[in-house]
Amino acid sequence: YTYEEDFTALQGYAVYHRKFDKIFEVAKRGLSTQEKDEVLKAICMWEISNYADIGPVWRIFENKIRNFMKIRLEKSFSVNWFSSKILPNLPQDIQQIVLKRFAETKNLSGLSSIDNHPNPNTFLVAENYLPLIEKIQVCFGDFLSSPNKKYRHYISDIINTRNAPIHGRDPDEKTDLYSNMIIKTLMSLEWLNKLEPELLNS
Repeated sequence: YTYEEDFTALQGYAVYHRKFDKIFEVAKRGLSTQEKDEVLKAICMWEISNYADIGPVWRIFENKIRNFMKIRLEKSFSVNWFSSKILPNLPQDIQQIVLKRFAETKNLSGLSSIDNHPNPNTFLVAENYLPLIEKIQVCFGDFLSSPNKKYRHYISDIINTRNAPIHGRDPDEKTDLYSNMIIKTLMSLEWLNKLEPELLNS
């Protein structure tokens, strides 16, 4: 806060937005205007939950990496990339889970094939994102390059933070852990946007 800024005219979420923009420097990051707004709203929801529910921030990251994978796979394989490249690289039990999830929703969506879904990656298990990328290297050379190792670590940490054992932590531990996760999430979002500029329009 500086004397040049006047918070007195701000109300409701606008106060939270300004506060978290200062803390996490959201405005300075390589995100679209819509993403910045979504991130700030998600962080506000995290605070309103008394720092217990990181889900809204997590979902922004998850949508980003799903879209990143989709864009890259579509560029390389075009038609039926999910059933030809994703499913065969999943363990059998995970394949069954993915297909079951699709089967439970296909009547609502009217889709006869998982490949016809707008983004079949929606049915994936989060822990499988990185292993899949490593197995389909032809699409993800820049992602897997040595200089980007730290970002892959960030993404691994983000995924692990969402695992069930974390929910057993004390509030103070959880708040600190989640704050670190938000920073890693923001850096990962920026990095993925830099690798794949189409993400800024998706």
